Amino acid sequence: MLFNKKYLAHLGMLIFSALVAGSFPIGARIAVDIDPVALTFARFCLATVLIGIFLVLKKELKAAYFATFWRYVIIGGLFATYFICMFEALKTASPISTSTIFTLMPFISICLDRLFFGIQIQKKMIFLLLSGALGTVIIIFRGSWEQLISLNMSYGEMTFFAGTIAHAAFAVLIPKFRRHEPAIFISFASMLAASAIILVIFPVEISETDWLNLPKKVYLSIIYLGVFATVITFTLLTFASSQLHSGNMTAYTFMTPFWVTLIEFGLFGTALEYYFFQGGTLLFISLFLLLKLSPKALTGKNQQ
Repeated sequence: MLFNKKYLAHLGMLIFSALVAGSFPIGARIAVDIDPVALTFARFCLATVLIGIFLVLKKELKAAYFATFWRYVIIGGLFATYFICMFEALKTASPISTSTIFTLMPFISICLDRLFFGIQIQKKMIFLLLSGALGTVIIIFRGSWEQLISLNMSYGEMTFFAGTIAHAAFAVLIPKFRRHEPAIFISFASMLAASAIILVIFPVEISETDWLNLPKKVYLSIIYLGVFATVITFTLLTFASSQLHSGNMTAYTFMTPFWVTLIEFGLFGTALEYYFFQGGTLLFISLFLLLKLSPKALTGKNQQ
């Protein structure tokens, strides 16, 4: 039975990576139709309501879980920062380049873990993440040494890189802040806090959005982002995390550019440049080796 569950976990992570990837081309297509702050607010509100209803029906919305709510304010703020940066970036940057930058998230996470919490990662894991990061760099700088040396990144790519750092910090802090709450409550509380933060900091952007007269594609996109790219992906991630070690989980991050490229090329006819294949090859090699990595290769002796 465990064998079958592991296969289901891998399938779940494959679906997870595809659903997350869908956010990039969708965000690019509606970036000019709605403010990124308003879009993020709508997405979080929808997901918060849906998960909140589920928790009420399951009788798992307990007052004790709301103690030290400041934890959720911090991780919710980081989560909101990531998505606002993402949708802002997609106004000018391509979905393929931004999704490729997202693959740097695991490497940034282990750097933050090492810097602030002293957690050690074995050299094999670091090498594979660096290999994937190299593939990312090739795509970001379009296979040009000149652009790499001059750090020639577009405004959109720099914005999304900042958002990816926020996402990495979010991923690092969740296990540190978690007490005894169910994982789904953490998701609910984080999105609730994020929604409140956005409402307090950006009331003008939200109030000035003509919510009743947005293009139809924006409403459909909000449903996709709130339901498929938030609620369903969280459910898949929760199930997979009980069956797979973190190396496997990290590997599926490298699938994101593949799905985005497939969507962009297959549905929208986006031309693929040679550097996509150069960087993509390194990402796929890293993906394959990370999937084969044993749990013992992940951590050093000082990590609990």
